Amino acid sequence: HVKLMLDLQGLAFKADITRVATMMFSRDLSAKVYTESGVPDAYHALSHHQDDPIRMERYAKLNAYHVAIVGYFLGKLQSTEEGGSNLLDNSLVVFGSPMGNSNLHDHNDLPFLIAGTAAGRYETNRHVENPKGTPLANFFMTLAAKEDIDLPSFGDSTGVMEV
Repeated sequence: HVKLMLDLQGLAFKADITRVATMMFSRDLSAKVYTESGVPDAYHALSHHQDDPIRMERYAKLNAYHVAIVGYFLGKLQSTEEGGSNLLDNSLVVFGSPMGNSNLHDHNDLPFLIAGTAAGRYETNRHVENPKGTPLANFFMTLAAKEDIDLPSFGDSTGVMEV
C-alpha cells in the first residue's frame, strides 16, 4: 500500500493539487513484517539487534528495502515531465530516520536524504556530514531559510547548516 500512496502523491503533484505531502512508512514500534523485503523478522524487533551480526544484516536489508521504495517514488517523479523539466527537479523530497542507532534508541546524528532541486534551489550529487551532535532542528531551520522563511529558532536549533 505504500507504493499506492506514493503514486497518489505523485499524481497530486502532477495535477498541481498540492505541492506538499508527508508520509510515514510505518511506526517504529510496529511488529510488521515486510515479507517483500525477504526478511522474516519484524522491523522493531530487528531494530534492537543487540550487535548480533545476523540481526544487523537483516536490519540493513530491511532498511535497504525501505530506501528502494523511496527510489521508486523518485523514479516516478523523475519520469513525469513538467514545464520542460520533470517533477523531481521541481520538487524536494526528504527521507530520513528517527534513529541514529536504534539498538540504543539514539536520536543523534540522524541520516537524511534530500532528492530533487526544488526548481534549482538545492545542489545535487553531494554528501554533507555535519559536526557530530548537530541538532536535527538545524536541518529544518536550513530548509526554512532556503524557502525564505525567517525562523528565529526551532526546537533545540543552534542555527542553519550546509545542505
